Amino acid sequence: MTSEVVSFELIRRLAGCKLAKTEMDIAYDFPDHSKKTDYVVSMSDERLVAISVTRAMRHPGKTYDYEDAARLMTKKLLCVYFSNRNVLRRDRWAQQVLHIITDDNRKARLLRKAFKKVDPELKQGVVVLVTVTKNARFLYVKDRYMTLARSTDSDYTGSLSETSSSDSEEDEANYNRVIYVPKEFCTQADTSWQLEI
Repeated sequence: MTSEVVSFELIRRLAGCKLAKTEMDIAYDFPDHSKKTDYVVSMSDERLVAISVTRAMRHPGKTYDYEDAARLMTKKLLCVYFSNRNVLRRDRWAQQVLHIITDDNRKARLLRKAFKKVDPELKQGVVVLVTVTKNARFLYVKDRYMTLARSTDSDYTGSLSETSSSDSEEDEANYNRVIYVPKEFCTQADTSWQLEI
């Protein structure tokens, strides 16, 4: 869910579009079996564009290689292909974008290479957008490893931002805006995140 929200916000800022439908609002033939897109946006000229979102990542300590990129690209382009075919006429869009979010340029280059080599039929009419994030580990860590926490809690060993040094009401409010990420899932620079609530 987090990656879809980030995807929409990025595309909204890039294209000035509006959210038209989310995944559960889109109707398909064979809805229990069809691949589905994540959301649909309405462009300024009222064209509908479907967005399918995924992340290029591996577990901590594992190397992301070309085979991973090729497997992801083929799998997600197949999803795009079948959602394009199975969406009902009333919800049909003009274009579909595969939005891949990843955390470094090397993975992005592997994805580009994989896209060039994929079956031409799967590439037809699809725009692939790759976003490389910086300091956004929350996009790649499962929710169960992330907790809302106060820096005074002794159960946590990772770092928190220094919002708890004062007893002011403002700092008290900030306690609920800190996302804790265990340090084994973090780089040195990204151990805490401030949410805009």
